[in-house]
Amino acid sequence: MNIALQPLLNRTELLPDESLPSFLRRLTELNLYESHIILRDLILEELKDSKTPRDNLELPTKSTTYEKLTALTGLDASSLYMATLHRFALILTPPPESVSYLQLSSGHTFPGFPKGYIRKLLRFQKTVQFCPQCLKEKAYYTLRWSPIAISACLRHQCILVDRCQGCNHSISLVDLINKTCNKCKLNLTQTETISIANDKLGLLAQNVIQSWFMTNATPTFASSMLPNATGAVLYKIIEDLRSSLEKIGNRYGLYLQGSCEKEPMALSYNFEGNEVMTPYESYQLYTTAFKGLIDWPHGFYNFLDDYRHQIVSHQDLNYNKLHYSSQKGGLITGAIRDSFDYLYTNCICQFWLHKDFEFIQKTFNFYIADNYWLDYPGELVSFCKKHPDIAEKCQWVDLHAAAQFLEMSPNTLEILLENEQVKHITSAKDTVTLVKKKTVFSFSQTNSQLMPLGRVVRFLGIKESVVKDLAGAGLIERAYNTRRQKHMICEEYTLTSVTEFLEKILQATKYYDPDEIADRANWLDLLETTHLLSSVKLNMITIFIRLMSGQLWAYHAQNQRYRLSNLLFKFVDIETLIDSE
Repeated sequence: MNIALQPLLNRTELLPDESLPSFLRRLTELNLYESHIILRDLILEELKDSKTPRDNLELPTKSTTYEKLTALTGLDASSLYMATLHRFALILTPPPESVSYLQLSSGHTFPGFPKGYIRKLLRFQKTVQFCPQCLKEKAYYTLRWSPIAISACLRHQCILVDRCQGCNHSISLVDLINKTCNKCKLNLTQTETISIANDKLGLLAQNVIQSWFMTNATPTFASSMLPNATGAVLYKIIEDLRSSLEKIGNRYGLYLQGSCEKEPMALSYNFEGNEVMTPYESYQLYTTAFKGLIDWPHGFYNFLDDYRHQIVSHQDLNYNKLHYSSQKGGLITGAIRDSFDYLYTNCICQFWLHKDFEFIQKTFNFYIADNYWLDYPGELVSFCKKHPDIAEKCQWVDLHAAAQFLEMSPNTLEILLENEQVKHITSAKDTVTLVKKKTVFSFSQTNSQLMPLGRVVRFLGIKESVVKDLAGAGLIERAYNTRRQKHMICEEYTLTSVTEFLEKILQATKYYDPDEIADRANWLDLLETTHLLSSVKLNMITIFIRLMSGQLWAYHAQNQRYRLSNLLFKFVDIETLIDSE
């Protein structure tokens, strides 16, 4: 096909970052064509028998289109390409190997959008956005206003406008070039805007995002604030965080408040069957998502905290699940999936699996290891297998957090645990005691809520007969059902009652340094105390009752495993008790 064309009589240059459709509209007027359709048909004319669909001047993909544009305008293919939406292909299609390329007959190769690309991230000619102050200076459409993620004019520090304030009708490219709403004839340059001059975070977010779109690079001044990754990868993360925010029912639950001097009532609206996000809504969403990358990794951790809180606080309205995460013992319980829903199932498990996103996967895993019990069935084992580098970190938990999880005192839990289930890490400041998570989980299970008689004896450090006396006095609870073990009846007691009994005794226990006891004659052990009290018909159970009621103090040696049999009593205290009887 012969595509040779004569240059237009009146030609001009592209204005800064001008879009190709805007440029062609200006050429239409400059050459006195009655309609832009004449110029469009001249460029897109095909052979009559051609079955190939017409090209799209916003996203032209055919080499013949660029050749005709070059012939008519005198501009080279590179300049024309930079005026199309393909200019954003690299930033919108990470990772790099997923980008397709336009092969032009001139020998140029440019990144382009793949076939079937969903256009939800860009604005097209029928629903444009603009800055009224910029429009007043020069009536043309800049590509900077095309991405949905761009919602502010940095020069005039205001939110962009996408609808006529007179009739609330969407603005088209034709309206913008004419500076007039086609429906109500309102002068668009007189449109009021929302200032963001005092919103440092919002301006920073827009500055960085616009740099990614227009230069495919992160501004130098912002590099130290963000993770070390390409602009395309960082934008993909922000886009996915933004999508995650939209999945939350309370859409403004996480968004910035008071960032603008006034807030419009209108949110996203429907245009020809598609939901269109308003510039203000875009500004709120993308600024909030940007917070997840700033001050890395702390900003991401804060974002995860807030996001999880929103899901949990609105679970009854938006989610039909049986398990929800909650804070317990300083850590979070429940399945990871239930805590983060879309962000986890889609972003972590699907969108961010490429090697370019390895840094955010690792950051997320460390967050889970530091903040989650991983108590959902099988989740701890699965997580450790998938991430062996932090498996050891996940398997242990601080003793105090474990005690809160089990709703018992740290002292009681440490006594309850065996030595191999506890480890001590000494730092310059103090010593931290860690316990095995799987042991904590075993204590929380229903089938582990019973203690055989022998274990109660070892746990408390007293004889079987005393354990049975404690049960007879109602101080601990014997299980109603007994089970047979090796043809013998196994007597069991409830773990809760045994630990609660011990905790009350611990509250009445003071610790002493064995080296500080000058005269052992002033002290009595548990058996000696029991023998002495028998003279007034009191027994060992009486001693425990007096301890639990706060009428008596017991003493235990420091750095010695706690056992009731190791308790000491002051001789003078026991004399006072006998006299009171």
